[in-house]
Amino acid sequence: MMKRCLAIAACLLIAATALADSKLESDLEAIVPPLLAEYNVPGISVAVIQDGKIVLQRGFGFEHAGEDAPQIDAQTIFEAASLSKPVFAFALHQWIKDQNNLSLDTPLADVRSPDEPFKQDKRLQEITPRQILSHSSGLPNWRPDNWTDSPKPLALSFNPGKKFRYSGEGYV
Repeated sequence: MMKRCLAIAACLLIAATALADSKLESDLEAIVPPLLAEYNVPGISVAVIQDGKIVLQRGFGFEHAGEDAPQIDAQTIFEAASLSKPVFAFALHQWIKDQNNLSLDTPLADVRSPDEPFKQDKRLQEITPRQILSHSSGLPNWRPDNWTDSPKPLALSFNPGKKFRYSGEGYV
């Protein structure tokens, strides 16, 4: 897994350092496919943005391993999964800074009426944005059932703010 991450990082670094190079796409074409093969990465999409404009969009390889895998192109959509969490955290910090109407330490229950699953345990009403962003809310990674179909009570693993435990549920 680490080698895959390094291969992807190398591709991005190549793209970032080659911005001034007029032959960026041919450089990427020469370097990226061998890296993908060496580290067993099926494919990658690269976008280079300069001065707020996309100067290059290019896909390399395939969406997944296998004979019938579609090739990646500029329109291929990837699931970002947990990679979006730091982006969301940054955006929330900026929004709080710009709006100045919410603190990272204000209980979420003070700014929003809790949904039914949150009313089962008083500790859920103590959870703050800071605890959600730092994965210290006490919430599980995910509830056993899809809560959008049939709300299940949330069970905290620990008191909010006392420990670290990754929680996708918290971001939802």
